[in-house]
Amino acid sequence: MLNGYNFQRLINQARRDKKIFCLLSLDVDNFKLYNDTYGHQDGDSVLFNIANILNENMKRPNDVAFRMGGEEFSAIYTVDEEKNVFDVAEKIRKLVEEQKIEHKKNSVSEYVTASFGVTFVDFEKNANGQKDKDILYKFADDLLYKAKESGKNRVIYEEYGIKV
Repeated sequence: MLNGYNFQRLINQARRDKKIFCLLSLDVDNFKLYNDTYGHQDGDSVLFNIANILNENMKRPNDVAFRMGGEEFSAIYTVDEEKNVFDVAEKIRKLVEEQKIEHKKNSVSEYVTASFGVTFVDFEKNANGQKDKDILYKFADDLLYKAKESGKNRVIYEEYGIKV
């Protein structure tokens, strides 16, 4: 997990630059079933694969990807336009499935997939937008679970609307 100091540094940079700060949470769909079917060694390989996809797509100096624990990962990135909040996450979602790692017990695809929740704060429109790490993590996690509950293998994103 990203420590509080680094999180605050990244969000302060986004605020100074009047960028859209994005916090992405992703979780591998039906991962317990994957481990039960293919074994933990193959499960670890899936996690390494997803970590590599995230790292390949989070290359700019203020982009950060990290594992939260288990089969859950997060990433922080900034964009200039709201539509790009979704585009970045959707690209990663597609890349996960396009790896074509067989997952016979996955309810949404014959391959390994992931669900995504992304919250964002647009500091261009809202200079005093939410900056609390724990609140933003919780909101991104809530969006992730909405993605899971609404069918998996999808991205749900939403601007965090409470003004501080």
